[in-house]
Amino acid sequence: PLRGDWSARLDEVVVDTHGPVVLVAHSLGCILAAWWAAHSQHTAK
Repeated sequence: PLRGDWSARLDEVVVDTHGPVVLVAHSLGCILAAWWAAHSQHTAK
């Protein structure tokens, strides 16, 4: 997968979700989740 496309899609899903979001990831998804959390404006820090 292309990181930009993949993280943009994750961002879309998070924005469109009502209520709290909990990410559960495995393997390559862990890399996406970590990268997204570090770069997205939609994360709680």
